[in-house]
Amino acid sequence: MTQKDTIIVGVDAGGTGCKAMAYDINGRRLAQTVTQPANIAVDTQAAITAIEHAVNLLAQQLNVSMASLAVGIGCAGYSDKDALAKVLAWSHPFAACYVTSDIHIAHLAVHGDRDAGLVIVGTGSCGALRHNGVFSQFGGHGLWLGDDSSGAWLGLHALRHTLQVQDGLATSSILSQQICVASPDIMHNLSYYRQAPSAIFAQWAPVVFSAAKQGDAVAQDLIEQGCVYLLKLIDCVSMQGQLPVCLTGGVGEAYLPYLQTRDQIQSQTALKSSVQRAEYGAMMFALSHMDSRL
Repeated sequence: MTQKDTIIVGVDAGGTGCKAMAYDINGRRLAQTVTQPANIAVDTQAAITAIEHAVNLLAQQLNVSMASLAVGIGCAGYSDKDALAKVLAWSHPFAACYVTSDIHIAHLAVHGDRDAGLVIVGTGSCGALRHNGVFSQFGGHGLWLGDDSSGAWLGLHALRHTLQVQDGLATSSILSQQICVASPDIMHNLSYYRQAPSAIFAQWAPVVFSAAKQGDAVAQDLIEQGCVYLLKLIDCVSMQGQLPVCLTGGVGEAYLPYLQTRDQIQSQTALKSSVQRAEYGAMMFALSHMDSRL
């Protein structure tokens, strides 16, 4: 295979799903797929299996072998040293494999090598700053230790409110009613939720935004709390308004209209959403590390 024929796969191994996109050497999209969640800190082996499955599906679509593919991977849970060590020791079936964090590939996809900030709000939440060539990460410590404002954080608090309503400790709301309609047996599933991963809680985030649009005060208060935390992250990764910031992630897009009108958003920050997928950043990361002889 010559360099011009090389296929590069960008993988966004996230807590909600493992998204993979195949590109040619010029960055043209060739095929895409999504498999099961792939946070390496939650279940390293399951994440590796999801990544291999995603790349294998792409190989089948393109009628090539996995051994011919160069793969760049951005991992959720990258800060977990034990999990990362297992991933780096993984005997992958690819021609080449390059691993970094999910927020790094998202930053590359949006800003390339430019100094700028990024806030990702999906299942979890995290901020990133590239300044003078140095990449720094903020937050992203998981639902129980952080990830404020995230989809999982919203879902967790929405469920807690619903349980308080069920117990007679809080007034019924549009939010609690919608959750009970969607999950009428919620009181009988508490053991499940006690052990559920973040992605399960994040599934309730759209209900929070839906209830807020209908004027529900509880949902609006949760979103307001989320905005307060995100404004802190934005201030941090913009270096107090000196650098542009992109807000990305499925939940980030939902927060965007609530944040763009805030007085705390400096004009030079120019808060906006992403126009490139994280998989593109993973592809760029792989391309920057590939041996020129490929």
